[in-house]
Amino acid sequence: MDSLTFAKEVVARDPMARFLGIVLEEAREGFARLSLHIKPEYTNALDRVHGMAVCSLADQAVAVASNSVNNPALVLETKINYLAGTKSGRTLYAEAESVDVKRKISLWRVRVTDDEGVLVASAESLAYHKGES
Repeated sequence: MDSLTFAKEVVARDPMARFLGIVLEEAREGFARLSLHIKPEYTNALDRVHGMAVCSLADQAVAVASNSVNNPALVLETKINYLAGTKSGRTLYAEAESVDVKRKISLWRVRVTDDEGVLVASAESLAYHKGES
């Protein structure tokens, strides 16, 4: 199975992503766009989307994007900045794109926006590409 097919058919459908309701919107080599409809259970005490939900969506976007190139990848690190809140009933979108892809390490930039285009979070992730698949 080629890397892009693996990213779309296996990584995008991992158990946690399915449990949360994360949906693959688009994937191509070095890029992924995923969405998450915010349920009331995904909010914090201030009725805003919990950082855990935002980070999960960003992480899944990087997982799909990084697995669309080279060998199978694991996310090593994510740094995320939360910039705006949103309430339940809205949809978030995470777009992950490659910044630099090497044989074993790759760097990714992620933008998380809501359904009105508001930038909710910005993240940067590092992925490790395992040996030959």
